Amino acid sequence: MSLAHDAWAYRPFVTEDAGVATAGRFELETSWDHLAWPNGHRDDVLLLVNTYGATERLEVAVEAPYVFHNDRGTASSGNGFGDVTLTSKLRLAPERGARPAATLKGFVKLAHASVRQDLGTGAAHYALAGVASKTLGAVV
Repeated sequence: MSLAHDAWAYRPFVTEDAGVATAGRFELETSWDHLAWPNGHRDDVLLLVNTYGATERLEVAVEAPYVFHNDRGTASSGNGFGDVTLTSKLRLAPERGARPAATLKGFVKLAHASVRQDLGTGAAHYALAGVASKTLGAVV
């Protein structure tokens, strides 16, 4: 006997590599998330991530979510920008031979979006992560 259930991945289930954006170049990433909660509430989120290669070793990015929040007509329903996240990634060491590339990535989530409309959390968040990646043929 076995039990099986659907499984769905949701951000922040992401991957990260140790690469940084090319110096002097902008990258734009967009995504759309649709969330339907069991209580009938819905959220749609348009995420815009603008990344800039500041140097050969450093990239900076701004992640700006635009949230369409619907709590079935309650006062907390609203649309607007959610909490913005600022990130930077510094390459510490390039990949060489058997040694993987190493990067340090920092995050600051600002607490400026409306908590009353459920567009933000009301608290700033900070994180620091170490990243290592190795290329093995066509796989990173």
